[in-house]
Amino acid sequence: MPVQPEIIGDADLNKAAAVLREGLSTDPANSELYSDLGQALSLLRRPAAERVQILELYPDKASMPAPLVYSLALALAEARRFDDAERLFQGRFFPREEGGTNVRQVYLEVKLQRALSAAMAGQSAEALRGVAELGKPVAGLDFTRDGFEPLLADARVQLLIAEIEQKAGQTAAAEKRRKDMLGRTSSRRRGASPAYVYMAARALADPSADGLRTRMCQFVEVPGGAASNGIALYMRGLALRECGKPGEARQTLDLAIRAADRNLSQYLAREALASLPR
Repeated sequence: MPVQPEIIGDADLNKAAAVLREGLSTDPANSELYSDLGQALSLLRRPAAERVQILELYPDKASMPAPLVYSLALALAEARRFDDAERLFQGRFFPREEGGTNVRQVYLEVKLQRALSAAMAGQSAEALRGVAELGKPVAGLDFTRDGFEPLLADARVQLLIAEIEQKAGQTAAAEKRRKDMLGRTSSRRRGASPAYVYMAARALADPSADGLRTRMCQFVEVPGGAASNGIALYMRGLALRECGKPGEARQTLDLAIRAADRNLSQYLAREALASLPR
């Protein structure tokens, strides 16, 4: 029972969630029910711990499908249960899915959020150690042997690393990383969205920030049309947030959650929504 775009109110979402929960009680191995319930709970802004509780009902943890493993790992990271999230990657085979989420993306996000959490807690040494370990091979995890370079070059990842560095007292390193981002904006670098570039310039108090924001906001004035790609909707919602349009940002990010989950799109939309008032 997918969460349909026309479902808007919390009352309808709560009804949908109740039906999906009932479905799980009779068909606990149905992956689609977990995914749909995760969407409903995300749209209701329910805490990560509740999504963790649901996903941990899956009857055969060892054979849990990869998309559900990814959802559980991210929910555990959101709930700051990093050890539990990392343990999920042990002893599993993660098949490649054309156009789908890459296990490396999920693993990298868990490690990033762990380092950010440490930095925010004042544990600077642990945070910087976490940053230094990003993309390094890990014994027992074959997927960590390669494939991280393009993910680490992603603009959002670079912004997060800069934030970790700054909170951990490495201001010069954070500034250099953000300047490098601005210096490469003319390239077709993966993930270099206008919102990310603007946020880097704003953090630097760079003179280009006002112009970047103006161009970004002019761009989002163009209607989004019937776009259904989750990442594109997330990027648009992020830009709307940065342009001071929280209502439109919420609506667009909700659409990103309702769209098919690809490349962490639902997780990223939840993250962006968390910074907006309900």
